[in-house]
Amino acid sequence: MVDLRDLCEVHIRSSATRQVATVSFSARLMYRSSHPTFGEAFPERAASLTGVPSDLVNAPLFTIDNSLTEEKLRMKFTSVEETVIDIAKWLIASGVEEVWAAVGKRY
Repeated sequence: MVDLRDLCEVHIRSSATRQVATVSFSARLMYRSSHPTFGEAFPERAASLTGVPSDLVNAPLFTIDNSLTEEKLRMKFTSVEETVIDIAKWLIASGVEEVWAAVGKRY
């Protein structure tokens, strides 16, 4: 999981930094269940979470070392936990529960 805001920052910083313009940079990439993070931040909503899909329960965790990116571009990537919480806050503020309820009634 990579925060889109971080990808934008990598793009802008690498484009604007002359000495690193020809270097390829990697961003953090991983899959991990966000259920514990979401449940801790929104305990009143945790019961509504579905389980992790069975094909992902034992999925391998892939990580990419992005320390060179952070060092050369002088930046720090957003944690997976912070990204999940920000997405959840945005979805709640955007009324996703009402939309999801309407979808449920339709099908």
